[in-house]
Amino acid sequence: MLRSALLFALLIATSALAEEPQRPAITETTEVHGAVPRDLVGRWLVVSRVALPGGKVRPAIRTWEIRPGADHLELLLDRSALPPNITAALNAAGAAGTDWTPQADDLRAVNATWDVTSPLERPYTSVESKLYAADAYTDEFRADETTKDAPLALTIEEKFAGQSLIKTFALYGIRERTPSTLRGTFVTTSIAVALVPVPITLKGEFTAYRVDAAASAPWWRRLFTGCGRG
Repeated sequence: MLRSALLFALLIATSALAEEPQRPAITETTEVHGAVPRDLVGRWLVVSRVALPGGKVRPAIRTWEIRPGADHLELLLDRSALPPNITAALNAAGAAGTDWTPQADDLRAVNATWDVTSPLERPYTSVESKLYAADAYTDEFRADETTKDAPLALTIEEKFAGQSLIKTFALYGIRERTPSTLRGTFVTTSIAVALVPVPITLKGEFTAYRVDAAASAPWWRRLFTGCGRG
């Protein structure tokens, strides 16, 4: 019972669902290992599908901004709060144990609010991201089921100042890449605190949607949104 309660709290905490006040800027670091392609640059809405017992899933959302840096690519987390209608749709899908897929209008709405709303309030002490190309994989990456045979990988370690969630480490294996999507598998391990530290591991699949690509799509393609074309 305790583990189920912690799992539910973790899923809520790791979904970028609420718009909160401006907070002081957080230092986020990024390392790049190997020949990581520069075309990852963009704004991404990342929909993770956490596998639950009984075949149900629980969707969770993050936003990534990958941008050029002085020496290499940089990744920033949760730079934009989500529009309320997307939050409501995601919550409904989670309650039903079903998947959720954003439509083109959803992606344009996220992009439109990206520089308008404040970054999400999170009690970080540090955020460390690392991008890997397969040519720089360690033996562990080549053997791990999440990253094995994946051409690209990404790790994100978030450390928190709060007392209920200490740290979350996420590993993403990017297996398919198009100009507008990244698809693959993921695993996250979080350390939550009840009476003692409790590790919670979640696995599943994810799709990252490039929201700035949706904003620039030709008008004639938008006519077919929702018609199974475009």
